[in-house]
Amino acid sequence: MKPRVVSTLSALQCLLWSVPFAALACHAPAGERAAASVRDPAGVALTTIAMAVEDVPEWDLRPTGLAIPRAQDEDSPEFMEVSDAQWLSDGRILVVDRGARVMYVFQSDGTLRDSLGRVGRGPGEFSQITAVSVTLEDSIFVHDRVRRTLQVFHPDAGLIRTVSLTSSADSGAFPSEFRRLGPDRLVRLSYRPGPVTSQPAAGQWVRWPDTEVLALVNEAGDLLAHRVEFDGSYSALGQVGDLRVPLANRPFVFVGAHIVAYGSGQAFDITVADPGTLAPRMRVSWPSLREPIEAAEIARLAARRLGRSRSERTRELVATQFSRRLLPEFRPALGGVLIDSNRRIWAGRFEAAIDYPNEALWYVLDARGTPLGRVPLPPKSHLTAVLGDSVLLVQRDSLDSWSVRAYRVLR
Repeated sequence: MKPRVVSTLSALQCLLWSVPFAALACHAPAGERAAASVRDPAGVALTTIAMAVEDVPEWDLRPTGLAIPRAQDEDSPEFMEVSDAQWLSDGRILVVDRGARVMYVFQSDGTLRDSLGRVGRGPGEFSQITAVSVTLEDSIFVHDRVRRTLQVFHPDAGLIRTVSLTSSADSGAFPSEFRRLGPDRLVRLSYRPGPVTSQPAAGQWVRWPDTEVLALVNEAGDLLAHRVEFDGSYSALGQVGDLRVPLANRPFVFVGAHIVAYGSGQAFDITVADPGTLAPRMRVSWPSLREPIEAAEIARLAARRLGRSRSERTRELVATQFSRRLLPEFRPALGGVLIDSNRRIWAGRFEAAIDYPNEALWYVLDARGTPLGRVPLPPKSHLTAVLGDSVLLVQRDSLDSWSVRAYRVLR
């Protein structure tokens, strides 16, 4: 199966976006050498970061004491697979358990308030939780790709309505996610597999790339803005089908209340787009963040992927996934991007997803693209939301137990 787009969204990340982004993406102050910004003929701000990573101040994380589930709390659920956690407008926390196909609403102190949805094919039920969008008004839009629906919930009222997504994507492209952007405006994410020029011979594998297609549509599926295409990921194609490559790049899309950002993830390149037209407003690049893929990293990841399996078939597949001829020369740079309520851009360093999403490090840039800090994460952590100087991390421990914890960012 072809790779999917990685997306991130927070309810309050764009609360303070009252100043147009283009007005902020201006030339850097005189004498500033961290990043240089110019405008192309179309008026797009092009920001190139010149600062070395080791010169970016390191910010620390301090636990706030908020942990979900709370210790010795018999009322808290045992999570199966937490895919997202977001703050609601009043400080409550929405936790999405994609494995159990249910969402939970917790009070700001971590006590369970309610649950939303369940497994099934009826109203308020999910066959798959593909993507979750939380608006500033706490409406929760849940895309179910299997059922082709967008169900709208509210943490206090439960299910509000169901939208049937009957439209297809552009010719040759397959919808992967829908995210709510505004009143009757959805961002549709699709991928278009590349052409297969020749069938690989027995035992041979070749790269099979795809293209990501970003479109603004209404709930009826009508196109509202010119679609955007950019490089997608790739899988390994053989005679028996395609196979995921753990070190292949993962395209990302951020959808906020007043902004859209996207990129292929291959290099440190972020495009910030206008939410009404999807036209680029700013592009940020950091050319020096090109890291070669070391043989030691490949061996470590392959051993982890193989685990305790002694199956010859598994060994063959792992050897294919980490074959040098299928891997890029440089490791992908970005695993995801989000924009917080202070207009800062958070960019997560790419890590190979073997068992679960994780990032070791996030870079924080200001609204012009100038680096402010770098934030190392605890092991086996996935950053899902930023509110002011607080972040939510989804974590998985050595016993495969999932939890959500809040941390304070210390500069």
